[in-house]
Amino acid sequence: MKKLERWVERASPRFEFLVIVIVAFGYLSISSLFSLFSEPHKVFITERSLISLLLYEIAVLLILGWFLKKRGWILAQLGVIPSWKSTVVVAGLIPAVYVTYVLIWIALAVLFPEIQAINQNKALSTAGISLWTIVCASVINPVFEEIFVCGYIIHFLKKSKNLWIAVMSSTLIRTLYHLYQPIHGIVAIFSLGLVFGLFYAKTNRLWSLVVVHAIFDLYGLLNLNHN
Repeated sequence: MKKLERWVERASPRFEFLVIVIVAFGYLSISSLFSLFSEPHKVFITERSLISLLLYEIAVLLILGWFLKKRGWILAQLGVIPSWKSTVVVAGLIPAVYVTYVLIWIALAVLFPEIQAINQNKALSTAGISLWTIVCASVINPVFEEIFVCGYIIHFLKKSKNLWIAVMSSTLIRTLYHLYQPIHGIVAIFSLGLVFGLFYAKTNRLWSLVVVHAIFDLYGLLNLNHN
């Protein structure tokens, strides 16, 4: 174990980055890409599939949490520590994400009129998910995603790349593992990633993004479950 720890501590920054991206999002991205080659369909989120996802995210959080700790990273460095000031910002982030989504969708509709018909038969739906599972998902998933796809990736890339490369890398990776969604969902994820990335790159406040993400997840799952 000590040999492994020493090896992790001495690994290069590039290796560290690859480990985080591949372990955190490799499986999710590959699964998402495979969905592009399937026929348009309704994607069901079941109690079992959601619990499996949460268990996967918890396991990855523990493994990569240990890895990053050995590499000298701390939660405060990523800005994930809760604070009232960061929570209040949520009131402005939610409409910012929505406005960005509307503007991008309008631009795409003007440039590519056929976009409205893409994946028109593809939709998300839930099948009897319990309230407890929905609440757990709305807590665990935002923490998992924002720590790695926003906090870590942007924090890491800002050191050697410019701000826009860091933000767009984060946004594109986030979009990549959500390609199983219908087109309007993909545009919404891209819009959210762009707003989240710019906000974090400028403020280093990850807690605000965790809260907004949790609100979106809770609203989305409750709405799907009700329908």
